Amino acid sequence: MATIEQSSSQPSQLIKSLGMGSGVDVQALAKALAEAENSSRIESVTARKEAVETRISGYAVVSLFISDIKDSFDQLKNVSNLYASAASS
Repeated sequence: MATIEQSSSQPSQLIKSLGMGSGVDVQALAKALAEAENSSRIESVTARKEAVETRISGYAVVSLFISDIKDSFDQLKNVSNLYASAASS
């Protein structure tokens, strides 16, 4: 009688020892199919993540410019800055 080694793929080892089956590594095939199925989802999520990160970066730039404009207007509120002038000859 054939001896069967203990491994994580005991059913496939049994099929091989009996000379049955196609010889295809079912676990590797299943893993490859799962990766192929999930790769489109991963790419979609990655693309959405990059788009959101780009928007966040854009909002940060706009926020910085708005802050600079606000600071400029705040300086205009100070009347002494408006009337300060110097003349020399």
